[in-house]
Amino acid sequence: MILLLCQEQAASVRGINKISKTSTTSISGGAGFSIINEALNTSNGQSKLVSDFMDLNGDLTPDIVTDKGVQYTNPTGELQTTYQNFISEYVTSTTTNSQARQLAVS
Repeated sequence: MILLLCQEQAASVRGINKISKTSTTSISGGAGFSIINEALNTSNGQSKLVSDFMDLNGDLTPDIVTDKGVQYTNPTGELQTTYQNFISEYVTSTTTNSQARQLAVS
């Protein structure tokens, strides 16, 4: 629990779970003939943060950001009862791609 002091009153609020979704796909293959060998590798990944705390309205109190939208705090630190639309479906999204090729002669 997080303890917030608001106008000389103590109020407790429940923290949210920070949720991220990650997926990765990797493919590897190789072939050789006589003294020449070649291998190819490729990997693709994506990571998305679905929920987080961050101060979006500048009141120094963290707002809740989820796939439902943003639940802002008011000036006393209390959460609004409704969610406001959020620009994106995810708080952050990261995509990675890598490829490698090896050639060996023996």
